[in-house]
Amino acid sequence: ITKIEQRSFALDYQFINQDQLDPAYILKDVRLGFSEVDVKAGTSTLDRIDRVVANIDVSEVTSSVVDQKANITALDATGNVLDVTFSNKQVNYDLDVVTFSKVVPIRLEKEGEVNSAYVLTELSSNDKQVTIYGQEENLKSIEYVVAKVNVDGKAGNTTLNSVTLEKPNDVSKMSIKSISVNIEVEEKATKTIKDVPISIESLKEGLLARLIDSQTISIKVSGAKSKIDKLNKTNVKVYIDLTNAKQGTSKYTLNIANQDESISYEFINGNTVDVAITGN
Repeated sequence: ITKIEQRSFALDYQFINQDQLDPAYILKDVRLGFSEVDVKAGTSTLDRIDRVVANIDVSEVTSSVVDQKANITALDATGNVLDVTFSNKQVNYDLDVVTFSKVVPIRLEKEGEVNSAYVLTELSSNDKQVTIYGQEENLKSIEYVVAKVNVDGKAGNTTLNSVTLEKPNDVSKMSIKSISVNIEVEEKATKTIKDVPISIESLKEGLLARLIDSQTISIKVSGAKSKIDKLNKTNVKVYIDLTNAKQGTSKYTLNIANQDESISYEFINGNTVDVAITGN
């Protein structure tokens, strides 16, 4: 006959079905109705008890919980449930549940290159923003979510469905996981613009500047045909910044003002010119 004893154990808690909890919700403080419980069992069974816990089911939790009941179990060191008798089989508990979210823009980033006879003119989506969830401190540093769009070999306008949003490491959930992205391309064109004037800027008072070889330059431009067709020597500005110029003859770098990032610019005869600087 096994002798039955009674001992008091500290009451802890554990969450069950946590894998079914919506990742948008964060479990915070738990308050149990009592902190100790009396347990009756045989001596050998009592000796095997590692923890006594209230089992809090969080599978359907969407807000804070007040005055709910949790079943109590005794566990051994490997987590097995032991056959014992409790002075109280259940305990009332309160559970604080919070959710933190932030709305951030979706940044479209291209992967690969379109067909060499075309240029990519636009990536767009009807989905401009996404709501992200996680710890409040972690969300503060996240400014956007990236969607990488594979444009490799594209030779016409098309729409890609189910483009995956890349979930940042510190985000537990996003309101959407993928989006549709419109890819727009245009025929590529290349031409050379001749006789573009070279202007001189930021020359200090008391100095004179003279271009030694030529007052103009030729530029090769490449990009979307609709944009290239509009470029000419009157609307492409080439200049030399002489802010730090000193007297004497030196090479200075040519610059292009207000460059369109979608257009490739190339100086036909190099990107420097010789300039003679003299005093008044």
